[in-house]
Amino acid sequence: MRARSARGRLQPTRLAQNVAAPVAGLCAAVDNDRNNPMAYAYAGFWKMHLGRSADGVADVEAALSPSPRDPQAPKWQNFLCYLRNHLAEWDQAIKECEKAVAANPGNDGPLGDLTAAYAWAGRDDEARETARELKRLDRNHIQFLRTYSDVHDSPTFKAEVARIIEGLRKAGMPET
Repeated sequence: MRARSARGRLQPTRLAQNVAAPVAGLCAAVDNDRNNPMAYAYAGFWKMHLGRSADGVADVEAALSPSPRDPQAPKWQNFLCYLRNHLAEWDQAIKECEKAVAANPGNDGPLGDLTAAYAWAGRDDEARETARELKRLDRNHIQFLRTYSDVHDSPTFKAEVARIIEGLRKAGMPET
C-alpha cells in the first residue's frame, strides 16, 4: 500500500522518520518551480502524515490538473483517494478512489480506501463486493493499516486511519 518495500513488507523505520523536513523541502521545491507537479503531489501526500490532509488535497489537485496524463498521475490519483478518505469526505473519496482503482488495478491501497468509503457512505453492496476483492489481494489489510498508523506521531493521522479501519470492518474485512 502506502509504504511497502519491493517485497511488499512494511518498512516501519522509514515511516517513523520525521516527515516535517521532507514536506518543507517539497514546499520549497514548489516555491522554486510552480510548474513542478511531482513536488506538489508528494508534498500533498506527506502532509497527510502530518495530519494536514486538507492542505494535501490542494497540492495533489494542483499536480493532477495540468498533468493528467503524466506517467506518475496514477500514483497521484492514489494520493488523492487517500487524502479524501482521511478527511472523511466519503462521496469525493469514492469518486477519487474509483479512478485510482481503475488506474492501478491490483493495488490494495486505493481498493481498501474505496471499500471503507463505500461502507461509510452506506453503499453496503459495493462495500461488500470491494471487500471480497480486497480479501483476495490482502487478507491482512487491517493489520497493515494498524502497523502503518502505529509508527506515526500525529494523533490526527492515527484517528483518520482508525476511521478507515472501522469502515473496512463495516464492509466485512477480517481483523487478521
